[in-house]
Amino acid sequence: MVTKPIAKNIGARFALVVLTLALAFGHYFYNWYFGYRFFESRGGVQKEPNGWTRFGGIDKAWTTPIYLPACVVFEIRDKLHGPRPAPQPYGCIGILLIFAGSLFAGFAVASLIMAAVLHQRPILGRYLWRLWLVLLGWSWVLVPVELSWVYRWAVIY
Repeated sequence: MVTKPIAKNIGARFALVVLTLALAFGHYFYNWYFGYRFFESRGGVQKEPNGWTRFGGIDKAWTTPIYLPACVVFEIRDKLHGPRPAPQPYGCIGILLIFAGSLFAGFAVASLIMAAVLHQRPILGRYLWRLWLVLLGWSWVLVPVELSWVYRWAVIY
């Protein structure tokens, strides 16, 4: 069976865009949910007997590698200005890098799905680029707590 390359197939391109956006949205919430659960499992979220919740108190946390550039920008901002609401342009750059990371992670899985559906060879891409992008976007690594995305929204803000 011979199929058109994805670049020439308008329907396939539209499906790739829609699937990428859906998976990027899913990736963001995947990071939010599992990042919080991993942070909690390492002792970063503690329930007090009086009903309050205490955040922080750990030195390592889990994050996805694709969010590390944004977290580095936020850490640079913290070193220069202290942990407070983001002065420009650091906040904009960091948030754009978070969204770009989720888009790349969504694109990686969407591209892999489309390659399998359209019977493209090699499915994992030349030099296995689809596999590497999926691993960067959907796997977890242990980093200093300041470089984790969950630390940004759970502890600092």
